[in-house]
Amino acid sequence: MRVLRQLLNDQGGNVTIIVAFMIIPMLLLAGGATDMARYEMHRVQLQDGVDRAVLASASLTQKQSVETTAREYLKTVSFIDQVDVDYTYTAALNHRSVTITARYDMQTSFLPLIGIDTLPIVATATAQERRQNLEISLMLDISGSMLDNSPSRINLLRPA
Repeated sequence: MRVLRQLLNDQGGNVTIIVAFMIIPMLLLAGGATDMARYEMHRVQLQDGVDRAVLASASLTQKQSVETTAREYLKTVSFIDQVDVDYTYTAALNHRSVTITARYDMQTSFLPLIGIDTLPIVATATAQERRQNLEISLMLDISGSMLDNSPSRINLLRPA
C-alpha cells in the first residue's frame, strides 16, 4: 500500500506521459493542415484553369467548339485527367454564354486517420460576350441581269 501511495505522489515523468497522449492529436493537426494546404493549392489551380477556359470559350471570335477550346486551356491543370468537366453554353449571332463546372475528388494523406479519404473540389465559372447595336445590311440586285435574262429571278427574290 505504501508503494502505491508513493507511486501516486511521484510527479517525475509527467511530461513524457502528456507528450505520449498528445502526439496523435498533434500529428493529426499537422497532417490535416498539410492536406488542407494541398486542397487549397488544387482548388486554386482548378479554378484558374476553368476561369481561363470559360473566358476563351465565350469569345465571339472563337472559331473552335466550346469543348475543344476549354480542353486546350484546361491542359495546364496537372490533374485534369481525373477531373469531371461539364459544359453548358448558348450561342447566337451577337451573344455567347458559357458555363463550365469542374469536379475533382482530392485524395488525402493524413485525414484518413479520422475517416476523411477525399476532399471534393468544385470549380465553376460563367462568361458571356454580347455585342450591342448589331447592324445587318441587305442588298438586292435589281440590275438588268436579274430582269433581262430570267424574269423569274426577280420574282423569286422579292418574297425572299
